[in-house]
Amino acid sequence: MNDLRTLRSELTFEPFLPSDLALPAGDLYNRVTWSSAPVTGFGIFISAQSGAWGSLALHMDESVMSPADLRNPSFPMNAFKSILRPLRLSNGVWFEMQQQHAPWRGMWILMRVDGNIAIEVDGLSSKQLLAQFAASLVRSA
Repeated sequence: MNDLRTLRSELTFEPFLPSDLALPAGDLYNRVTWSSAPVTGFGIFISAQSGAWGSLALHMDESVMSPADLRNPSFPMNAFKSILRPLRLSNGVWFEMQQQHAPWRGMWILMRVDGNIAIEVDGLSSKQLLAQFAASLVRSA
């Protein structure tokens, strides 16, 4: 939790984080990663209480994107456009797909762009838990 507090003071944007930083029952923040300042993106790894999924129970990446980044063919929402399906959650429309190759073949991935912020939520938790976590993301001051 200290890393999340530090992260907020280093970011150049207001992140989307879970309401009150609440996680699915039993899950724990494992680690928070970001690059050197200015911080325009970060990742959060969340572990399941059982430890069966390690730090990949839930994973979220969030970053500021330029218009050119959003048009880039390698940007995941462009690269996988043909297989993305819309998923309406309480906080807006996300796009879902399943990982296409090993070692995580079949793992669910949820993606969204909100303004110039790209968000990806994935992990080995169930699709339902990933969607609940994604729906809990709100702009954090």
